[in-house]
Amino acid sequence: MTNSQGYAPDVELSGWNDFMQKVAVTIPEATAMSGLGRTFLYKLFNEGKLTPRKAGKRTLILVSELEAYLNNLPKGGAFNAA
Repeated sequence: MTNSQGYAPDVELSGWNDFMQKVAVTIPEATAMSGLGRTFLYKLFNEGKLTPRKAGKRTLILVSELEAYLNNLPKGGAFNAA
């Protein structure tokens, strides 16, 4: 039995976003989630450090590839709070 939206009545949809994580993100999403700038992302594409994917006119970046790049950055030195 389904409700008027076609879902089973006992299906909880409020947590759907927590369950469904994106596999790929757009350039603006990648800049927001990584803190890297748009120009820097394109530099990484040109250097072969990240691979842009095309879906029609949209440029996508695999989240796993972006995370791997960020995780492989060198660790920063000690910072002194003045």
